Formats: sequence, structure tokens, C-alpha cells
Amino acid sequence: MIPYSQAFLDMPFPCWIYNPETLAFLAVNESAIRQYGFAYEEFVGGLTILDVRPAEDREMIRMAVSSLASKPNQAGIWRHMKKNGEVFYVRIFSCPVTLNGEDCRFVAAINVNEQVKVERSTRKLHFMIAKQKEQLESILSGLKEVVWAVRPDDLRFKYISPACKDLYGYSSEELLKDSELLMSRIHPEDQPMIPQLREDLLRQKTITTELRFIHKDGSIKHVWHECHAEFTSSGKAYKITGASIDVTEQRIAQIALENQSKMMQEIYESISDVFFVLDKEMNFAYLNKVFEQTYNVTRESLLGKNIWDHFKAARSYKYAEQFTKAYTTQTTVEFEEYAPSIDRWLFVKAYPFSEGLAIYFRNITREKQLREQVKKDTQNMRALIDNTEDLIWSVDKELRLLSFNQAYRNWYTTARSGSPRVGDIELVEELGSASYWKWHQYYQKALSGFAFKVEEEELVEDGVRYFECSFKPIRDRDGSIWGVSCFSKDITDYKAQIEEIEVRNKKLKEIAWLQSHKVRSPVATILGLTQLINKDDFTDPENQVLIEHIETAAVTLDEVIHAIVEHTSELRTEHPQEVPVHDPEKEYTQGTWDFELLKQALPVPENEAARIQDLLSYGILDSVSDKSFDDITLLAAAMCGKPRAMISFVDEKRSWFLPQAGFHITETPRQLAFSSYAIMDAEKVFVVNDTLEDPRFSANPLVQQVPAIRFYAGAPVVSNQGFVLGSLCVIDQVPGTITGTQEEQLRMLAGQVAALLELRKLRNTAKKFRKNKMAR
Repeated sequence: MIPYSQAFLDMPFPCWIYNPETLAFLAVNESAIRQYGFAYEEFVGGLTILDVRPAEDREMIRMAVSSLASKPNQAGIWRHMKKNGEVFYVRIFSCPVTLNGEDCRFVAAINVNEQVKVERSTRKLHFMIAKQKEQLESILSGLKEVVWAVRPDDLRFKYISPACKDLYGYSSEELLKDSELLMSRIHPEDQPMIPQLREDLLRQKTITTELRFIHKDGSIKHVWHECHAEFTSSGKAYKITGASIDVTEQRIAQIALENQSKMMQEIYESISDVFFVLDKEMNFAYLNKVFEQTYNVTRESLLGKNIWDHFKAARSYKYAEQFTKAYTTQTTVEFEEYAPSIDRWLFVKAYPFSEGLAIYFRNITREKQLREQVKKDTQNMRALIDNTEDLIWSVDKELRLLSFNQAYRNWYTTARSGSPRVGDIELVEELGSASYWKWHQYYQKALSGFAFKVEEEELVEDGVRYFECSFKPIRDRDGSIWGVSCFSKDITDYKAQIEEIEVRNKKLKEIAWLQSHKVRSPVATILGLTQLINKDDFTDPENQVLIEHIETAAVTLDEVIHAIVEHTSELRTEHPQEVPVHDPEKEYTQGTWDFELLKQALPVPENEAARIQDLLSYGILDSVSDKSFDDITLLAAAMCGKPRAMISFVDEKRSWFLPQAGFHITETPRQLAFSSYAIMDAEKVFVVNDTLEDPRFSANPLVQQVPAIRFYAGAPVVSNQGFVLGSLCVIDQVPGTITGTQEEQLRMLAGQVAALLELRKLRNTAKKFRKNKMAR
């Protein structure tokens, strides 16, 4: 009997054995050497089965090899490539073998290049030779592949084999009858490919492609096509033939495999902690991005390398011992250990599998620090509990003391003339019958599952003290109640503050009533009468009457505002506001503003030129202090609960403030002014709750330095002509808010500013008129 090895070498067709993991050739016979043109040393010296395949087929080879475990024997036709680059077809027969004790794969490759050519020629010939049609039909009807021929000009079918019924759901007769039917079943996403494929076919003569078709039953079929065009001697295409094969199952399996591989990769990469895989030799087989980032390495530098060669210091810790234990015993291990290379404490869990270990590292440095901190915190908590003046204690279901703090001990000693001990009954008859049963009901309610608070009062030498007592059930891990935790704090001062706030709110309501009911009438009178003034002829007798009425309304308005300010003064006396301390050395003055801020773009009203002209007509800019305006700012600050209010007017380059005691800034460049934004909307109050959180103002000198504005709210001052001249604003040095009611009140006060402006303008005009008249 001829030895198998000799039989292998003497095979008349190429044969080889390869490693299915590395794809490297392990042995080849003489026929393979002759067929492919490589020397034996080249084959076994580093070539893989991918090196005898065209580049575009190599990915399919990898996929095919990866699926061989479930297919012991495999056959099929593939394209191979010789050393000189020549591509030819072979029929492959493959089966598993063992070589030197290792699992390998035996392959026999029979050159069927001519056979493939003959098969193609046969498919072409059956269209031309009528006498062989019946025999060819019989052959084709048994094939799963669909063989077809179409006219090159209109792509009408000249022939299509019966297998089209299974592939497309339509019979040969249906497709031959309706030339557009099959084209209409091409998947919409693949339709745009058809013109280019036709162009490629007529240029290259032979093409292969894959298209998706919608089967008659609605399912999607993946169909692989090989198309061939034949031409006359004059170069005109006269026939297109081809074969179509259903590759749906292969493509679905391929997509599923790709998706599964992608999903697993995404899972590994999404793990927020270090994750890596070692093979049974403790070489790196995989590591995720977090590993790379944590250890400042790249995958390429570690894959295939031994873990102990790279992390030598770690071998003297638990890692080596525990990893070996996990793999040899095939049991999961977990432990905590220090990692010297990254100076961290790690929680490590190693999961064994047949080919190695999957290992997970979690950084627990913070946890270990917290454990130590918990010990300290427990001691500190005890000290803190004992340091508070609030009473803290707990009882069990029998109302026996479980724990208590020093404040409770002190109270107990004073109130009950004794010293409390853990285990003592908390309730004693000395409390008196009524008090005893009241507190007994409190405890029983908490033991029933209710958490609640009660307010108690106690007579002391200097009057009555009020206490808020909290009761909360104590539950075990199963949710069962086994005690009550109690907390009692003195709220006497808090109640006094609440009463004080209620008094203040009452006064604020009185101010709001005066503002909403008493101010509206004179303001409306002033604004209305100014509209009736004959500005073209001040000699008009009616003007004198109107001016007298306006003066009367102004006096009434002044009296109302004075009354409101009196109420405001009471509030300011009872609750003085801190006025910002101004340090001239730290305060910005004109000429020291940040140059970059001065260049920033600002919103500008559409009617800006007319607005400026209207503002100038009031002659308010650079004027002296006016008590009427001062009263309005005092009122605005009180109504909004802010330390300061101001009136500003915005001209072409600046925001000018009406003079005011205690506020040294008289103007700011328009680029820095909050009012530059307030004048953009005549209907809304412009509010900035926290200037440091608003990119428009966070770097503003008015925010960063004195007056250190952190809150701003500005109501637009609107003239009779409808132009926003400036704003009545309130500011604070801390972030804050104002209510909708306060916004409305601020708008009303801004309306009063507008009314005073109209009155001022009217008075100035009348003075000029009288002066001119006297000059004549």
C-alpha cells in the first residue's frame, strides 16, 4: 500500500494542507507547485491560502473558513491566482485532517477553468442552436440557477429558464410576455445602478454584480448575476446572456455574522472600565479603548504579547496567581489588588473559557478611600451629633431608648432629673397623663409606618419656646419597622421671622394698592393732556387751561408718590438694605473700560435715528437730580426687594444715569450698558437673573468690579411717540428673581417716569415760549 504522504505528493491535481486559524500552508504537492508557480519553500515559508486568491475574493475566503467548523466537507468553485497574476477557476474539495497532532484542513483543487468556459459557451450556444433547445431546456429546468438571454437594445427577454419561478415568483411565460416586469421588481435602492451596469457590460463585455429583487410574495431576494455581452465583427452588441443565483441565505448569514461581530465589538468598547482577553499562554488577544487610555498603550503594541513581559512589576502581586487559578480550574475569580503602573486600587474579575480568560478591571481607589473616610466619618458623625443643640434620639417598638445625642442627654437630665440609658423606657409617667398619651400616640403613628412632623411649645423662664419634632420609622432590609428615629429643633426664632415677614408683606400690599389705584389716574391725566397741547401755537388760550390741569395732576402725582415713599421708608427703616461700598481705586471710570468689550456688537432698534431725536427733545441728558425721579427709584427698589434702582437713558454712544446719592457712576459706554438690551422691546421687562451665567455680561466690568451687578431687571421707559428712551432698572449684588407682579409694578413705575418726562418737556417748552415772547 502506498503511504498516504506519498499518495498526497503524487496526486495529479494540486493538493495542500493549511492551518485554519493562521491560513498558512503546511504542506503542498508537486501538482500545486507546477500549477501555481510558487516554490515549495515559498508555500510553506510564509504564504497563506489568501495569497493564491484575487484580492477582491479574500474577505469571502475568510468568511468561508470561519464557517468550516460546522461543515466538515466542503466543495465549490472558486477563483484562484497564479504567481504571475493569472486568474483561473478551480473546483475545491475540502475536509478536516490532523497533521502533527493539530487540527488542519486538506484541500484538493481541480482546474476547471476550461470547464467554466465551456459551460458559459454552452449557455450561449443553446440560444443559437435550435435543434438542441429541447435537451438544453431539460438540463436547465433542473438547475437552481436562472439562465437567461436578452436583447441588448431593449433588454427584452429572449429566454429565461424555469428556475425563475422559484427565484422571482414569476414564470418564464410571464417574464417573456412582459419585458418590464422583472425590471420593476428590482429593489428601489438598487434601481439607480442599472444604467451604469449596462454601460459597464457593453464596455467590459463581462461583469458580475449583486442586486436585490422583490419577490412576488413580497420577500427580498439577494441575487448574484454574471452577465456576458457578445458583439459582431463591427463592434455592435447582438446578444447579452447571463446566469442568476439566489444568494439570499448566504447574504443574510453574512450580514448576521457582521452585525453580531459589530455588536460584540460595540459591547466591549462600551464597557466603561478596563476589559481585555488573554489566550491560554497569557498573551493579549483583545483589549478595549479604556485599557489603552488607562495604561497609555495602543492595541497594536500589545496584541499577541505576553502580559507579564509588559507588566513585570504586577507579577509579584496577586494577578499572576489568580489568573493562573482561574484558567487551570476554569472558575471565576475576583479580588482587589494594587496596580503599580497606574497607581490605583482595582477590583479584578477574571472569567475563564476554553481558550483563555476574559478579565475586567474596575478602579476602586475612590471606594477604598471612601471606606477609610466612612470610618472617620462615623467617628465625626458621632461627634457632630453630640455637638448640635438639636435633640436626636431613637426608640424601639417597646419605646426603649436605642440611641441619643448629648443634647438629648442634657435635656433629659434637666427635664426628668436623671440620666438616660440605652434600654430605658423613653416615656415616663412623670410627664403627666395628657402629655404621656400625646407622645405615646406620636410613637405609635410612626411605628405604623408614617413619617411626620409636629410643633410643640414649652414654657420657659423667658416665655414660650417652640419646637418642631420629626418622627420617622426605622426599617430593616426587608422593610419591616423596628423602631422610630426622632429629631427636635428649636424654631422660636424662625416663627418670629415668619411673623415679621407677614407684617412686611402686609405693608407691601398697601404700597401695591396705592400704586395700582392712586397713581394710574394722575399719570393718565398728564399723558392725555400733553397730547392735547397745541405745540404749533403756544399762545392758544386753551394751552394755559391744559397746563394748569397738568400742573394739578402733577401735584396729585407727587403727593401719591410721596405717600408711597413714606410707606417705603418704613420698610427700609425696619429692614435696611446693604448699600455697596464703593472704592474709587477699584471702581471703573470713563476711559478705563475693557477695549475688547467696547468692540462687541449690540442690538440696535430699527427706529434708532428717530429714537435718538425723540430722546434729545426732552433735554433730560446731563441734567441735575430731581426729587420726583428719586422717589420713583426708591419705590422701585422697595417694591422689587432689591437694594438699588436707577433711571437710565440711552443715546448714541452712552447710557446716562439720572444723578443719585451714593452711586458714583453717571454714565457707561453703550456697549457695556444693560439698558442697551432693555430698550429693544417696549412691551417686556428685560431680566438677567445671574449675570455671571449670561455670556453677554459675564466679563462686563460692571459685573466683575464695583458695582458688581449680579441681578438686573429693567422696564422700558416709552415716550408718547412710542420710542423706548431708556429704562427704570433694579439691581442687586447677588443672583435673584422678581415675580410677575413685581415686573408689572416696575412697568407701571416706568410709565410714571415717562409721564414726568412729558411734564418736564412741556414745562421747558412753555418757558422757552414765554421767554421768546418777552424778548419781542
